[in-house]
Order: sequence, then C-alpha cells, then structure tokens
Amino acid sequence: MFLLFYILLSFVGVYLFCMVLNTQPIEFVKTKYYYVISVAAAVFYWFWDSVFLQKSFY
Repeated sequence: MFLLFYILLSFVGVYLFCMVLNTQPIEFVKTKYYYVISVAAAVFYWFWDSVFLQKSFY
C-alpha cells in the first residue's frame, strides 16, 4: 500500500524536478527514463522507510 503511494508521489516529484531544471518535462514524461527514475526513487524511499524509519518509531 505504501509503495503504491510512494510511486504516485515520485511521479509528481520527478516531474516537478524536471520543471525546476528547465528541461522539457512533457518530452521527458514520454521517455522510459521518467518511469524508471520514478519507480526507482519510490522503491528506494519505501525501502528506507520500511527498514530504517519504522524501527525508530517502535
């Protein structure tokens, strides 16, 4: 459940990051790199949250 939420947020985050860098975000969304970077960022954050951050709360 959290992984799906992180994937959705990472799509938005990578898109906004492209806008800040003044690249063409519409063209970047059409490439496979956009999806690879978004999913990789979500999986990385999900792993970080699951392993490291959850233990600090319990």
